[in-house]
Amino acid sequence: MIIICKIIALCCLGAIAYQDVTSRLVLAWLLLATAVLLGYIHFLESPVFDVFVREIALNVLILGCIVAIVYTVVRIGFKTAFLNHSMGAGDLMCFLALAIGLPPTTFIVVLAMGSIFALAVFTYGKFQWSWKTVPLAGLLSIFMMFFLLASFWPSAPFKVF
Repeated sequence: MIIICKIIALCCLGAIAYQDVTSRLVLAWLLLATAVLLGYIHFLESPVFDVFVREIALNVLILGCIVAIVYTVVRIGFKTAFLNHSMGAGDLMCFLALAIGLPPTTFIVVLAMGSIFALAVFTYGKFQWSWKTVPLAGLLSIFMMFFLLASFWPSAPFKVF
């Protein structure tokens, strides 16, 4: 059952990446389906329901702090609009899906390394494909696909979920 959920989650992440990179518009139901699938996988891998809920709460708290800092910098420092200008709603929903679907340590690693990955790919895409905006949800989905594929590796030196 868990393998089927992981395969469906890979397909959803691939669809998110395709939609965000090509049209900068991700369907909300696709992000919701991904959050539910990743959350279910996370739930199956958690030893106790209480631990599962605490891990999600910690991830949402970390995400809330990061979004609050970005919001403050964008509104006060740059004096521009936040939602759908500096950061899209799809990006926030993608962050929330990752917060629901990953334990805190993995969430922090995916968030930090995925942001570096997105920056590197955007820097290349800016010149190669004339990108004006960062498809953050799509690039984070691609990065998360690598982590999900690594969870299929039976003797992986790290634990994804």
